[in-house]
Amino acid sequence: MDERQDTLSELLRPRARVSAAELAAMPPSLTPAEAWPWTRQSRSSFYKCLARGEIFHCRLGSAIRIPTRRFLFQLGVLDEL
Repeated sequence: MDERQDTLSELLRPRARVSAAELAAMPPSLTPAEAWPWTRQSRSSFYKCLARGEIFHCRLGSAIRIPTRRFLFQLGVLDEL
């Protein structure tokens, strides 16, 4: 794994708060696999929330993308949208 991937993995690690600098370094959207650990629920529960529309997401063909800023705000780890 290269250094950039190590840094991104560390940035996407769930924690209590996300600073503005950390948010700026994160990708604009997350895959479900990247977003799921933040919710601290089972994988199947996470996908059920996606299907019910409880987690805002966009579909690009068959790919699901979750806007990072909105997702973190919804979880309460980001102070402002």
